[in-house]
Amino acid sequence: MNNTNLILKRSISIRILLVISLITIISLVASISASAQDNTWISTGGPEGGIIRSLAISPNYASDGTIFAGTYKGGVFKSTDGGGSWSYSGITTLLVGLLAIYPSPPPPITR
Repeated sequence: MNNTNLILKRSISIRILLVISLITIISLVASISASAQDNTWISTGGPEGGIIRSLAISPNYASDGTIFAGTYKGGVFKSTDGGGSWSYSGITTLLVGLLAIYPSPPPPITR
């Protein structure tokens, strides 16, 4: 057997091994996803503003149910019922990468 045939056989063997490994990994991931039914994301119909990049939850969420969602190219949306419905917050910045909520009114700015 010459070197070219040996290299070709090894290459085919490695490819077959990679395909089998990939199928095994996909099968494992699919079985994990299928068994995690209690922890699934359920769409509530919004916010309709693009890709959600950040979420901020009110410090008083237990009593007010307020969540903010910052989107990519859609602005900031607000829910006051724990994500059941959403409305535009009025914040005009379209590209939002990070949201933070100050827990109480901020102190006045002094110069």
